[in-house]
Amino acid sequence: MRNITALVDTNIFLDIAFNRQKYAEKSLEILSMNNFTKLIVCKQIFDIHYILKKRGIFTSDIINFIKTIRLNCTILDLTVEDVDNTLKKIDMEDFEDAVISIRADRFKADYIITRNIKDFINSKVKAITPENFLKIIQNN
Repeated sequence: MRNITALVDTNIFLDIAFNRQKYAEKSLEILSMNNFTKLIVCKQIFDIHYILKKRGIFTSDIINFIKTIRLNCTILDLTVEDVDNTLKKIDMEDFEDAVISIRADRFKADYIITRNIKDFINSKVKAITPENFLKIIQNN
């Protein structure tokens, strides 16, 4: 059986950090699982830090949250080629989503786990909701 790899979108981490009632439980379940490879692009860590800091979360809590991400996820680098390919990817409106899509594709990830499927319609890597991903991983 091949190991499944999935790039986890920023909104999944923010669901956990902000304990968003409708989403946090499934997002935390995904982050806690050990039966697939969880990926995050290094740029997402900076985004998460920025958003949490802007919302007034204590720096020590942010650092602990990022440490948890680091322990549970493989961090993917970004290259100049990734940036160039993202700039060429005019079929995605959001630059950050295009970066995630390009990097997931370069890693040959199986999925991008996100609540914003529509943002990844033109992604080469299939976007999937946390609920649907959990169904797939539980049947694997």
